[in-house]
Amino acid sequence: MMQDNLYETQLGIEQQMREAGQSKFTEQLINARLKGREASTGSGAALLGKAIEPLIKAIDAFVTTTKRGPRVLAKPYIKMLDAEVVAYLTVRVIIDNIAQNKAIQRTALDIASMLEDEVRMREFDRLNPGLYHVLTKDLRERSSNYQHQRTVIVNRMNKAEIDFESWPQRDKLLVGTKLIDLAIQHTGLIELNKQKDARGRSRYHVVARPEVMDWLDRRNAWCAMHSPLYLPMVVPPRDWSSPWNGGYLTPGLRHLKMIKTRNQSYLEELSNIEMPAVYDALNLIQRTAWHINAPILRAMSHAWDNGGLQGDLPRRELLPLPPKYGFPADVRSQDMEPEHKEALIKWKRATTRTHRANLAVNSQRISMSKKLEVADMFKDYDAIYFPHCLDWRGRLYPVPLFVNPQGDDSAKALLEFSKGKRLGEQGACWLAIHGANLWGQDKVSL
Repeated sequence: MMQDNLYETQLGIEQQMREAGQSKFTEQLINARLKGREASTGSGAALLGKAIEPLIKAIDAFVTTTKRGPRVLAKPYIKMLDAEVVAYLTVRVIIDNIAQNKAIQRTALDIASMLEDEVRMREFDRLNPGLYHVLTKDLRERSSNYQHQRTVIVNRMNKAEIDFESWPQRDKLLVGTKLIDLAIQHTGLIELNKQKDARGRSRYHVVARPEVMDWLDRRNAWCAMHSPLYLPMVVPPRDWSSPWNGGYLTPGLRHLKMIKTRNQSYLEELSNIEMPAVYDALNLIQRTAWHINAPILRAMSHAWDNGGLQGDLPRRELLPLPPKYGFPADVRSQDMEPEHKEALIKWKRATTRTHRANLAVNSQRISMSKKLEVADMFKDYDAIYFPHCLDWRGRLYPVPLFVNPQGDDSAKALLEFSKGKRLGEQGACWLAIHGANLWGQDKVSL
């Protein structure tokens, strides 16, 4: 393929990288909003940081005031936690609920329930720290679903006879509405908007202020544009001669930095330092030409198409959940006969083991599919290259994911040097040593 055509091809690949990154970012943003996790997104987290400090001051002022009124009843509950914790949980719930357009009553109850749960967890930790830490560690490994985690913890507290007096619904509404009121007054984040429901009744909803929504839209658009899915290159990467100017060809992608850091001052300082040895080493490594090992790709693809589990390949399909047997599926557990209840417990344990096994292998399955997809995309090129950057310790890493020279065994197996060289006497010796190491003979004296 002519070099000019390769440069055009590379520009097309970089456009594809940007589009794929935008699609993935948008998909993740939509999923986060549907699940009520807007605050976990990059823009949501930035918004969270902006709003917390003024709300902390407002909460501190409220809990020390002597004013009277119905919402003063919220004060004893809010004082159960530090103002920093109350502010963080309040803003997080508000940001999560903004995307779902919830009524003020629902948002108020969600805020108060989050505070109540935090108090409940701390009481559990205080009264039975051993059980609490074992249980929470297990839940973090098994599920990220907050409601599921809460249900399990409440059930275990009840079984352990740890009493916790739930907050009355009316008091929770007062707590939540007071914190919403403070957020409206002091953060500039939200406002109340009157809307009609399906029955024509007017209700107030907590919504983001127009300027906040504009900021979110701009921030998300910027993040989408600057979230490419990095791939190998079919032409040599641009050389690094400063912390800002190496790697990919497209200007929009060249926000890539030579060192993985958010400290812009550090990068600016490095740009004024002469370090030719660092630049030469980095450029030499990323100018090294590789290509896809076609026979290995064919063998690995065949194994994957037939379910994986050959060599070190993971299982391609998830394990099926165990069938329900030995108990009636339409009867509540508390109404079952003892033998049925025992069968139900065994089934739940087997299901939990299956979920854990699937969770452990799921990321491996996704990674394996991506490796084969990338390898197939670049298998017809005589040479491919991997832009590199440094971490803060000076260690070199390839920028593209999945298939690269520093990947796991399956990623490395898919690559070979584009231009081979004879091993020579020393090379053959070290190849034999490497083979022995892989065979398990890695503790033998040389």
